[in-house]
Amino acid sequence: MRAQFSSIAAGQWLSIRLSIIAVSIVAAIAVSAVIQHQITGVDSGLVALAITYALSLTGLLNGLLGSFIETEKEMVSVERIEDYLTNVEMEDDRGEAEVAFDFAGRVQFDQVSLRYNSYLPLALDNINLSINAGEKVAIVGRTGSGKSSLFQALLRMIPIESGKITLDGVSISSVPLPVLRRAFGVVPQHPFIFSGSLYENLIVGCEHVDQSQVANIARVAHLDTLMTRIGGLDGQIDEGGKNLSFGERQIISICRVLLAKCKQVVLIDEATSHLDAAVHRRMMSLISVHLPMATVICITHVLHGLSDFDTVIEMANGKVLRQGPPTEPISHEIRS
Repeated sequence: MRAQFSSIAAGQWLSIRLSIIAVSIVAAIAVSAVIQHQITGVDSGLVALAITYALSLTGLLNGLLGSFIETEKEMVSVERIEDYLTNVEMEDDRGEAEVAFDFAGRVQFDQVSLRYNSYLPLALDNINLSINAGEKVAIVGRTGSGKSSLFQALLRMIPIESGKITLDGVSISSVPLPVLRRAFGVVPQHPFIFSGSLYENLIVGCEHVDQSQVANIARVAHLDTLMTRIGGLDGQIDEGGKNLSFGERQIISICRVLLAKCKQVVLIDEATSHLDAAVHRRMMSLISVHLPMATVICITHVLHGLSDFDTVIEMANGKVLRQGPPTEPISHEIRS
């Protein structure tokens, strides 16, 4: 929002100055015509033609500078790609084939602190959490409270500043990154949907699944209406899921986790935020039935669905306010 405001302000600043330049040119032509007329005379048609062309200068200058600015903005993407290719270290996947990491799903945060940059405040401030294997946990809190930062730290997307995160007592820093992430099923807030068939979108990240398994998961996830609308599992989905509702995109993302099966921990980041209460409960029931042993950690703003979880964790300002059963009342700070 701040960048957009700056862009609009800069555009207005430039537009005013271009208008002043165009008016100055028109005035200069008019004054020159008057002086020339007093000295030798001038063709009025030529004067009118010159002024007409001068009046179009504002639009031409705006178009020229607009094209230049758009080119500069697009080149930022090229610069970032080049930076990723030259300056960002590749993730080390050595040992991926040799190391087997099988754990029950117990997650422990011991005095974990994290910040996204050295000049920014702590996103996680001395977090201590213990989540048992097979437990269904809801994390609630206002925007910016640090909920998503827990997932970033758990998946080693951002290095922690201090403390330790363990899975069944094993530090995640000692586990090869591809092996670690393969143990998690992630349902993001904004699912990745690409142009292709529904079947192709459902089997992303899944190995050794056949069409009957996919059809069964789609049926129990109540995607029947979607399949009828687009023509079954072979029906085409537009780029970004433009022909799907937000809820349908999230259900597809949940189905991917169900099809993968071998996930010890399922991370759900606001995936049920656009679903009504009945569908929310159905999705949680699907995970419980098809992944009964998995630990489920769900970031949610849906307070009426907290009874579906074993434990509720309340967060604010990067700290844990409370960890307890859903029967306990939610604090005023979270509700406000």
